[in-house]
Formats: sequence, C-alpha cells, structure tokens
Amino acid sequence: MPPKRERNQPAGGGFEYCELCRRNHDQGRRHRYFPAHRAALANTLSGFRSKLSDLRRALLRPSTPPGRSRLWCPFCSADLVDLDSRYACSNAIYHLASQEHLKGVKDFLRKYGGGMDQVDSFRISEDELSKWEKGCESSSTEAQSLTKGMIGPSLGPLKAMGPITLLVQRAMDLLLLEVLLILLRLVLPDCPLNPGSQHMNTMV
Repeated sequence: MPPKRERNQPAGGGFEYCELCRRNHDQGRRHRYFPAHRAALANTLSGFRSKLSDLRRALLRPSTPPGRSRLWCPFCSADLVDLDSRYACSNAIYHLASQEHLKGVKDFLRKYGGGMDQVDSFRISEDELSKWEKGCESSSTEAQSLTKGMIGPSLGPLKAMGPITLLVQRAMDLLLLEVLLILLRLVLPDCPLNPGSQHMNTMV
C-alpha cells in the first residue's frame, strides 16, 4: 500500500518554492522541520525582533525623523518607508499596530512555523499605539509653547489694562520724541529747534 500523501503536499510529488529558504522542495509541510528551513526562520524572526526593539524606543520618545527611515516587514512583504511623516517611524508604527499586520503574522507562522504563541511579540499593541499618539500630541504642544515664548510675551494682559496701557504708550512716545530731539541737537547744532543755536540767539 503506497504511503499517504501529506496534506498540502503538491500532487504527483511536484516541487514548491519556499520564499523563506529561497529554494524548491518536494517535502510538503515536512519541509518546515528541516535544519536549513528552521535556521532561516530563526534568522528572520530574531532579525525582526531586533528591529522592533529599536522601534519601541521611538514609541517611548516621539521625535522628528532624522532622515528617511525604512523597515521591511517579512510577515506582510511590505517595505515601510517614512517619506513625509511628522514623527520618526510613523508609517512603521501604524502598520505594526494594524489588523492587516496581525493577520500577516498569523498567516506567516502557520505557513513557516514558529509557534502562534509568539504573535504579540511581532506587533505593536493598541495600548502602545495610544500612548505613542498621546506622546506625539504632548510633544507638539510643547513645541508650540516654545515657539510662542521665542516670539515674545502675549499682548493679552496689556490689552486688558485698558486706559493704563494708553498712558504707558503715550509716555513711551514722549520718551522716543525726546530722544529724537536730542539726536537732532547733536547732529544739527544750527537747527532752529536747538535753543542754543545761533538762529535762536539772533532772534532774541
């Protein structure tokens, strides 16, 4: 009696291509347990964990992107590039927290192995995403406050003072006029406006 063909194994002993190992095989699902496949899987998962660990630093401290950041998602075969993002790794963060990515991780682990208990270690949770978004809002508010402080104090309190503000303004105008007169006396000593000029003495 011929041995039973395993489920998902190509009919007629045909070959199939493993994208993870980048090789053709005819072992069906048994291929997942071959040393070369297990090594390729381990390298892929550990490499992504390392990149996700670096990405979580951006979750803790939102910052403006230093340059164009890029992350390859092996689960979704997606090249995540930040082009016009306001905060570093925004595109990657939103992707890794999406339902699309969650489905991609589950499908990947079912196909290539690795254990479904690892799903959450390859994604960003909704709680992490929410905290990051709040951090972005807080960072934006602080930046706006800093910008306003650099421009100068608010005129709101002065406007609220009403008549006192007008008196202060007039006093400042008078001081400015006095300074201008002093400068004129220094620059034009013969000016009729100068009480010490020759013209004034002649008139007297």
